[in-house]
Amino acid sequence: MPEQEKLSKFILAIHQEAEARRNQILQDVEEFNRRELAKAEEEVLADAYELIQTETAHMRSDIHKELSLQILEGRRRLISKRESLMNEVVQKAADRLMEFSKSKDYLPFLQNAIREALPHLAEAPAIFLRPEDSSLVPDLEEEFPDCVFKAADDMPLGGVRLTDNRCFIDQTLQGRLTEAQKKLIDNCPLSVV
Repeated sequence: MPEQEKLSKFILAIHQEAEARRNQILQDVEEFNRRELAKAEEEVLADAYELIQTETAHMRSDIHKELSLQILEGRRRLISKRESLMNEVVQKAADRLMEFSKSKDYLPFLQNAIREALPHLAEAPAIFLRPEDSSLVPDLEEEFPDCVFKAADDMPLGGVRLTDNRCFIDQTLQGRLTEAQKKLIDNCPLSVV
């Protein structure tokens, strides 16, 4: 029996060693699997983080573009509205100037405009009026006998334009309206940045 017992012990030792190796192999496999899984998780997390960062950057870029377009469109609408309002103001002013040119205050305005311009002219000037103002020429000739009065079709709002051989002075209502419009633009600046 001792041989049987030895054989039994030998088989038992082989089984124990096999079991220990099996357990060691299983433990090594588990450790390997854990490391590989952790490595895979890190790679997946890194990829996910990179994807999130890329998508976030794209979203920010898209939002920035959209906001820029909205801001630009808002500025365009603002400028369009400003131009519309300015055109409306200028048209109303032109209408009021047209009414003024039909009032009793128009002749004194023309006389003052001529008086202001005459010192800047070297000789008796030619004074241009619109054809509708021809009825005022006798009153003007009485005050300014050395001047020659002529009709001009290019002054729809009225006023006078004076010229001698060297100088030209614009005292038309259209000229004054244009100057007022320039001042309005200068005093109410709005630009697209």
